[in-house]
Amino acid sequence: MVDGPMPSIDPLSGSLLPELEDRFWTLLRDALGRILGADGELANQYRLHLESASPYEKLLALHDDPIDVAAMLVGISLTEEHLARYDEMTRGSAHTREMKHPGSIAGAAQLHRLATSAGSDETARRRSPDAGEIAMTSLQSIEHFVVLMLENRSFDNLLGGLYPKSKAFDGVDGSESNKDSSGKIWPLTETPGGDVAGLSVPNPDPGELWQDINVQIFGSGQLHGGPPRDGAVADMSGFVDSYTDPNGRPSRAGYDARQIMSRYNPDRDVPALAKLAREFAVCDSWFASAPCQTWPNRFFVHTGTADGYENNNPGALFFKMPTVFDSFDRAPSKPSWALYHHDLPQTLTLSELMRKAQNIHMFDTFLRHARAGVLPNYSFIEPRYYSDIRLWPPQINLPNDMHPPHVVCFGDKLVATVYNALRGNVDAWKKTMLVIVFDEHGGCYDHAPPPKAVPPSVVAGERPNPFAFDRYGVRVPAVIASPYIHPGTILRPSDNYPEDGATPFDHASVINTLRHRFGLGAPLTARVEAAPTLERVLTLDAPENLGPETIAALDCKVGLAYKIKSMYELWNDFQASLHDMARKLPTTDHGRAQKFLDRHVTQPDPHHPDGVNSDFGAMWRRGRYLAVKPFFGWRR
Repeated sequence: MVDGPMPSIDPLSGSLLPELEDRFWTLLRDALGRILGADGELANQYRLHLESASPYEKLLALHDDPIDVAAMLVGISLTEEHLARYDEMTRGSAHTREMKHPGSIAGAAQLHRLATSAGSDETARRRSPDAGEIAMTSLQSIEHFVVLMLENRSFDNLLGGLYPKSKAFDGVDGSESNKDSSGKIWPLTETPGGDVAGLSVPNPDPGELWQDINVQIFGSGQLHGGPPRDGAVADMSGFVDSYTDPNGRPSRAGYDARQIMSRYNPDRDVPALAKLAREFAVCDSWFASAPCQTWPNRFFVHTGTADGYENNNPGALFFKMPTVFDSFDRAPSKPSWALYHHDLPQTLTLSELMRKAQNIHMFDTFLRHARAGVLPNYSFIEPRYYSDIRLWPPQINLPNDMHPPHVVCFGDKLVATVYNALRGNVDAWKKTMLVIVFDEHGGCYDHAPPPKAVPPSVVAGERPNPFAFDRYGVRVPAVIASPYIHPGTILRPSDNYPEDGATPFDHASVINTLRHRFGLGAPLTARVEAAPTLERVLTLDAPENLGPETIAALDCKVGLAYKIKSMYELWNDFQASLHDMARKLPTTDHGRAQKFLDRHVTQPDPHHPDGVNSDFGAMWRRGRYLAVKPFFGWRR
């Protein structure tokens, strides 16, 4: 790998300097040989694909792990055999080799501490302090925080039935219902499960705009596009009306109310998530940060604010709010962080992240880092948002973000994959906290009214809709796993919540927890300062609850015909907004990000006059199937 700052590209030709070009090909040949073994013919085939790599992608290969980059550029899906070969090649050096980007993953000194601290938990003297002291002590023992943020499910929709007979758990009890505009009562029922139809409820996708959520929370009769009426009560009575009443949206005519008034059986339909919730902790008082769409709520986990935007807004790109990643980089202790993603990361909507290419990796890299015990202090994982095709081994991958109507078992499989990778390295797992949370409810039913919230700032109504961000969004599933958590924990912000009016958890709790653990300085916003931290969940003073060695997800029995059909589904609003973001990414070739997405993402573009993705359609007709891989041309 090249040491020092990233070298310049020849300003006249726009190409990589000759000596670096030679170095690139040397590294990539070696990397391909190492991960593909003796299959020289396949390696030669992949080398042809590398001819189209941009100078910036080649620079990335010289500075990052060439194996990661080789896999990214040619669409290699690393199998267990490949991973085993990689682990064998790097055994004995994974904990000690110097990482060129200490901001990307832990630097050499940190890795040395990780490697030499094994066993310290076993020799720790057992104590019996009060719960608060245990939590503070245990929080300082956590060196790796991993957050997996999935998409658009309410708490009742996924986990409401986790403890059906428990009075200590705020789940469903069978009394939940909504009326439609005619007065008909629709009770909340359990989905049939089993097949694709039973695992993709609600279908079609519910409304999730700010104005949709106002109707869902406060009932019908709200001003369309405006704030709740004066005196409106948050009785969670408008989910059926929001889902089935066209109200100026004829496309919703004929929607089935049973789809929105359905919930899953956690043990049957999302067994991996349910297993972690029981083996460690489930939080039944975690609310979306705002009654808004995906982008604003994902902004809260990174910045503690949505900058006044209630909905996804590609027209406002790019967003310049200070982030928790900036706080990491400025902290005196220099804690490390990384983003791991499957396709196009939504986090790139934050302009500061585009200068942090060395901290952004593919999900396959997360698996290797986790197994080797070299994860950074903070890892944020984004799921697969689009369908994709992998070149090798041949496969069609469906989205695993759980966004309705995507099949939930693929998201549950991702949960199992993340946990199993972390649990596979016991020494590192003893110092890890895994947080699995959803960005917002996505229009799915929940019975718990969102409480008032501390606004992120004193400025309100800056954006098109007059909302001060002074109330939370609908409750979302949240599961926390760590060896410092007692099995069966139900996490709440206080012992007497909600009667005592304690501030509930929201996405800003992630930032505040990191702030307290790593000394990140002043809170980014007033919301972050008010958010309860997660140290309360750490009720053990030693890593005694290692949890199961592995967990299993539901076997997703989805046929080829369904997968092919899914590839041609129109994008949901979130996918379309990411597509718009891609076309605005700074690139060396105008519009290259857009072209990349058109060539690689299989789903049709709803904005195209023919309703199809023309570039992909042409590629399909030629029989050329390329993998969906993240676009790295914006790296500078």
